Amino acid sequence: MDSHQDDSTLYSIYIGGLVFKEAGKQPLTEKEREDLALWRESNAHRRQLFEQLQERSAVVKDIRRLNNKYDAEGAVVNIFGILKLDRHSLKRKAHHMLVWKRSLSAAAAVLFLLLGVWYFGARHKEGKSVASSSAVYPNDIPPEGNKAILTLADGSRIVLDSAHNGQLAQQGSVKVVASNGQLSYEADNKEGEVVYNIMTTPRGGQYQLVLPDGTKVWLNAASSIKYPTVFQGPGREVELTGEGYFEVAQNKSSPFIVKAGNMNITVLGTHFDIMAYEDEDNRRATLLEGKIMVSKGADEKIIDPGQQVIVNNNRPMVVDKDADTDKAIAWKTGFFKFNNTDIRALMREISRCYNVDVIYNITDFSGEYGGRISRNLPLSQLVKLLEGNGIYHYRIEGRKLVVLP
Repeated sequence: MDSHQDDSTLYSIYIGGLVFKEAGKQPLTEKEREDLALWRESNAHRRQLFEQLQERSAVVKDIRRLNNKYDAEGAVVNIFGILKLDRHSLKRKAHHMLVWKRSLSAAAAVLFLLLGVWYFGARHKEGKSVASSSAVYPNDIPPEGNKAILTLADGSRIVLDSAHNGQLAQQGSVKVVASNGQLSYEADNKEGEVVYNIMTTPRGGQYQLVLPDGTKVWLNAASSIKYPTVFQGPGREVELTGEGYFEVAQNKSSPFIVKAGNMNITVLGTHFDIMAYEDEDNRRATLLEGKIMVSKGADEKIIDPGQQVIVNNNRPMVVDKDADTDKAIAWKTGFFKFNNTDIRALMREISRCYNVDVIYNITDFSGEYGGRISRNLPLSQLVKLLEGNGIYHYRIEGRKLVVLP
């Protein structure tokens, strides 16, 4: 790491401490307030980053969850004291850390989790984003963004991306309309023939959907949802593979049902996430608002906000009453969030997000990792973060990511 990067890293730690203090409602000195205001207003990216870091769900909630067991504030004081960090001593060397191993204390883990994001925020220059560095790496893979395929009732297919806007098709009395990465259905009336559409996202893609009843769906990479173009009858039923986040429009007379493999989720009006990838051992339904019933055959569980149902083919369903809801929906807000995650599960998420095949040239799969990383980084930057924190080495070969010892 050169001296410029050292200074950027240490400045990031200094600014990170100020944001941490303010999020925890600790008083700032006049000079600290000035430094924080200058950093926050220096460009739009930093203003947005500051707002994200100030979200209680993303910062304070994680800290409070750990405070019963670890002195998070004491860890910050100790680290800053040991490094003697302030705005006048930025020449000392330190290494940023975004992903940590289990051996670190949870309090230090939260701190370094945040500092990794600030590290990249500090390296943004005016009018230039980190993603622009991909030009230096001709073999790099940027995140692909809004991308999906819509299969109409007659089997014809429409490629969707952010560039597609306006009416795309007519399904009976319903208009299919795209606007800035979101697909919606506009019905002249609620009668007529019921036909089905399927939206499919490839690896590397995401897309948003507004169903005919007004329910909003965010579809993660390598996922699909099948749904009618008009909801009729006593219930509203859709089928999901992969992962989707739902904000269900309330209709007490018509329950909303999601079928995801061997798991059925029944709701009246609520916000929840379903993860049901076929290459994952466990499937999960995580509730943010409202109430849902999850069933697997005759087994049924009703859960409240902040809880998660874990479904496995070979075991009874389990309810986690203190679920990490931020982790469950991190993909929707533009992040990876890992928590005691092994390398293979971590790589499955990266594979889906960047549309790469992962090749393992390693024999030791031990270790569990955690952290929060932006999904908007080019792949080269992502793997540099992993390498910098001892999580193997990597080589990008076309659409392959090779994991090396």
